[in-house]
Amino acid sequence: MPDNSVFCKKFRNLTQSYKTLIMGVYTEVIIICLMGILGGFAYSLQTGILTLPHRDSKNSLNLGFLANCIFGIVGAVVIFLIVPGDFDFSSPQKSDFIKSVATALIGGWGGLTLIEKVFSSQFTELEKKLKEKEEQEKTDVKVLETANQYLNSSSSVQMPERDLQELIKTASPAVKATILNEAQRLRSENWNNNKPKMERTIPVFEAISEAPPTEEKNHQVFGQLGFALKDKSIPDYRAAKENLDKAIELRNNANENGFAWYEFNRAICNIHLDNNFKRQTTAEPNLHQQITADLRIAFSDNLLLERLEKNASLSGGDADILTIKQWLDVNKVKGELVGIGWLDAAV
Repeated sequence: MPDNSVFCKKFRNLTQSYKTLIMGVYTEVIIICLMGILGGFAYSLQTGILTLPHRDSKNSLNLGFLANCIFGIVGAVVIFLIVPGDFDFSSPQKSDFIKSVATALIGGWGGLTLIEKVFSSQFTELEKKLKEKEEQEKTDVKVLETANQYLNSSSSVQMPERDLQELIKTASPAVKATILNEAQRLRSENWNNNKPKMERTIPVFEAISEAPPTEEKNHQVFGQLGFALKDKSIPDYRAAKENLDKAIELRNNANENGFAWYEFNRAICNIHLDNNFKRQTTAEPNLHQQITADLRIAFSDNLLLERLEKNASLSGGDADILTIKQWLDVNKVKGELVGIGWLDAAV
């Protein structure tokens, strides 16, 4: 059985602590309000006009100096919200107590002016933000129209790529995401059969990838850029690999699953960059390890495998599968060791 006397003692101590805390807060609020009233009254004296409360007409009431006292209370409270520092009302003997009382008194004395300044600053900031939002909306409309025209026009849009990229950079993150989705769709539909049209997505991906530090980096834009650079008419395997490296790093840092096409395409890039493969000799150990590791990750993805198995014959099929088959043969690696055993029997 617990000792009830000990429990009661702890409960009383806890209750007393809460009472002390609450009384301390009440004391601070009362002192701030009193200093605000005194400051507001001092302001009325300083103006030389001490008007008593009265009615100007049947339907109006003039509070006179009481209005300044009310503004003084508000000003005293406001000044504690905007002035940095620690304030202590616990002991009149401490210098911090005098500083705290003086601060409240100053806030009360300048209550009306202080409130006007605070509200003026807030309204100015609000107007600035509303104006910036309006300008951004106008910019977004222009960027979206220009990007869609560039990506989907049946003929080449007469606009330098660099100008298009600079324009896209001015778009909001939401509009950039919309443009990214459209460019991704266009690349996916045309990467194999209409490479000139697919290549229009490259400057768009490049512009979105150059996001300022204030915007979150999206691994998909680097992945899409890597795909496009690898699959264009004259492939840039080195630049493609660098972007796929970045995509994989960002995806892993975000602890996201999937997107095994990154590893698949990076393996293809590394195979094409393998000088030993061009001479039909085995790859250097480090490169050999990276390519096989990427292939294992790629071939462990069921959706990716489902698409690849449609080209098992290799006859008129996917050129990337043929490249993998040739590299595995040169390096004497069985397909089953990287998770694609059916490739061993493909001819």
